[in-house]
Amino acid sequence: MQEERISSKQLFLLLFFFIFSSVFITLPRELVGEAEHTGWLSIVIAVLVFPLCAWIIVKVRQFQGNRTIVSYVESLLISMLLRIVGKKGSKAAAKIITLVIFVLPTLIYCGLSARIMVELFGSVMLPETPTEVMIGLQLLLRYYMLLGGLAALARWSQLVGPLVIVTFLSMSLLAFGKVRMDRLLPLFDGSAGGVMHGSLLVLGNLLEVLVLMSMTQVPQEGKLLRTLVSVAAASGVMFLLVFFTSVGNYGTATNRRMLFPFIETVRDISFGNFLEHFELIALVLWGVMNFVKGALTFYACCQYFGSWFELSDYRPLMAPLSVAAFYFALLPQNIYDLFVTYDRFRVEFTPLMYMGIIVLLLLVSLVMRRRMQ
Repeated sequence: MQEERISSKQLFLLLFFFIFSSVFITLPRELVGEAEHTGWLSIVIAVLVFPLCAWIIVKVRQFQGNRTIVSYVESLLISMLLRIVGKKGSKAAAKIITLVIFVLPTLIYCGLSARIMVELFGSVMLPETPTEVMIGLQLLLRYYMLLGGLAALARWSQLVGPLVIVTFLSMSLLAFGKVRMDRLLPLFDGSAGGVMHGSLLVLGNLLEVLVLMSMTQVPQEGKLLRTLVSVAAASGVMFLLVFFTSVGNYGTATNRRMLFPFIETVRDISFGNFLEHFELIALVLWGVMNFVKGALTFYACCQYFGSWFELSDYRPLMAPLSVAAFYFALLPQNIYDLFVTYDRFRVEFTPLMYMGIIVLLLLVSLVMRRRMQ
């Protein structure tokens, strides 16, 4: 089935939600832990470095064409291993490698991300609802959203995107009314190592745009590069707003101890003498953005499995993959250990892993093209 091409604006909203939704409620805590008040500089450095990464991603997308990253990597591996192990051996090896590197990890992440979302959101909004029911409902929503393909999810993002962004900016501006300059100063008290580590953290979040490697229809090269840079710039502005708002309200010491600094910040907002408890609105916005991220993750999972099984349409796999994701979501017994492990992996390994993948793919693609010529 030919997938409908999405526009640059739709891709922008999808990628923005995918990046911003998972980190904005915890980002101040993570950055002050690395760079103190200078965490803002980590954001700036990451946004300035990202265009180089975006250029590499676009070049790899050129080689990839209208294929998923799984199909493309399989073709590279088969070409590299053909003379060593023959046609059947090279194809079997390519299948095993892509299954281990791309396909299974995406399915596991799809399930675990649903569990994390349920534990965080459900504990606040629906504490009495069984975890299994919440996970099942979330996966069911992802399933029905993707029945219309990626274009349906893109149109949903267009519908809710402006409302989410305007509401978020309004809450942040209201929270700025309680910012104190003495809590923001000194601006340069972080170590060079801490600032660079913080930059890697933010860059790793920005590199989650690699989810577009699961898409077969994306804007052309020039538009794609502008879209990626625009997503990074918009995310950087939002990250700075969240950081200065949270640190300016509570200071670095208190932010370091908070689990969700931004939620605590908007909790103290009051508009006039009658509007309070804005944290509920923030949680709803977070839920909407995470729904988009979860659905896009599920889309990537289905696309990868469809490519691995060499199917023309991923939709027949959606039901069994939903069931598999449900059981993966139930595997962790200690949810606190899951949070700690996920946080550590995202901070310490994700940035280098993402950069290593795109650089290696570009180098291998260039070598294989020269060999073919």
